Order: sequence, then structure tokens, then C-alpha cells
Amino acid sequence: MACSLNIISKINDLSRIRAVLLPHLLDSIVDDDYQTTTDTDATEDDEIPTAENVARTAALLSTNGKKKNKISHDRNQWLSDCQLAFSPTLNLLVIGFDQHIVVSTAKSKVSSHEQSNFIASFDTKLQVEANERITSVLCIPIASSVKRSSHEWTCIIVGFTTGYVRMYTEDGILLFSQIFHDESVVQLKCHTQFPSPIRSLTEQPDELYIRYISSILVVIDGLSLYQLLKVCRDHVLKS
Repeated sequence: MACSLNIISKINDLSRIRAVLLPHLLDSIVDDDYQTTTDTDATEDDEIPTAENVARTAALLSTNGKKKNKISHDRNQWLSDCQLAFSPTLNLLVIGFDQHIVVSTAKSKVSSHEQSNFIASFDTKLQVEANERITSVLCIPIASSVKRSSHEWTCIIVGFTTGYVRMYTEDGILLFSQIFHDESVVQLKCHTQFPSPIRSLTEQPDELYIRYISSILVVIDGLSLYQLLKVCRDHVLKS
């Protein structure tokens, strides 16, 4: 049995996103540092070509080589250390690391068969406590109050090591912040309402799940969350 993989979207500006989230992995900084170190040691060895200096230089080159290999590995695997979240409508991508987030938006497609191209449009360092780190990200499209079938905006929900859950607009403006449990958030998940296939069972409501490191689960009612976010966003727009 054979199968094929079709590209439905592409993330552009990955090098720029990496530079914003993990600036220490920039190629130029690593290469310049490595070149400067080896050149300096080579000059010293030319002046005093003793066995001690030769051994010291060999050890230094070995250390630098291991360091460069590690950074090169990190440079290629950096995305796995970040927190990623696509909007279910495939119009927004959020990548978070440490205390920074980068928001990428999808360019408008000419046809439904054309692939989406995500381009970084906004990045910021979140205003949080110094000891807080991003552990989970989720994008939730918020339906329009006029047309329920279409979404009006996307809420970015971020979980932190301190247990805080914060909700932002697409521009990084804080809407709501709450700590439900004093442990690290490990997962954010949204459950969308759908009709039950069995008539005797009630329909599952919209819910937001927040899972903590000790497997404690916090469930937030979707309707209450929708009303809260609507009030907070309206207040932000007015101010």
C-alpha cells in the first residue's frame, strides 16, 4: 500500500524566528568566537612552541570542537525545544520559548488548493516574573457575535512554569491572567462542542483543559470563558 504527503502549509522566516527566540544560536556569533579563539592560540604557539603549549592548544581545540558540535546540533534541533500552536483555522501560528513569543500569520490563498505560507508578523517578550518560563501554548479562534459561523479573532493562551495561565490577543496584549494551581502547566487543550452520536447522551460542551505536572486537571467552561474574553477584549479596544 502506498501513500503520499501533500504540503498544505509552509513556515517562512524560520531563521528570523530562531534569531528572536534563541539569539545565542546565531551562526555569525558562533563562528567569530571560534575563529578568534583558535587564531589567538595559534599565534601564542608560534611564539613559544613548547610541549606544554601544544598540549594546551590541543585540549582547547578539542573543547571548542565539542562546543561547536553541540551548538550546531542545538541550531538544527531548536524548534523541538519551543512550544508551537496552530490555530484550528490555519490562519495563525505561535512559537514560544522562555519568555518570548513569535506570531506568524498566513498569507491569503488564491485558491483552496494553494498551500499556506506563514510569515512572522509580530514578536514580543511577555511581561511576566523573572522566574517564569513558557511551557505550553494554545490558539483558540473566537467566534463572531454577529456571525457565529465565522471567527472574529484568535486568542493566544500561554501556560507557565509557575502555574499561571495568561490569555492574549493576536498582538500580545494581555487580556486575562490567573493561577489555578501552583505547579508547572504541561498541556493546554480545547474541547469543541459536537453533537453526540448517541441520542441518549448529552452533547459535550466547549471546554478548556489545563493539565499540570502532577496530572491535576482544571476544566473551564467554554461559554464562561467566551464571555470573559469578550468583555476583556472590548475593554482593551475601548482603552
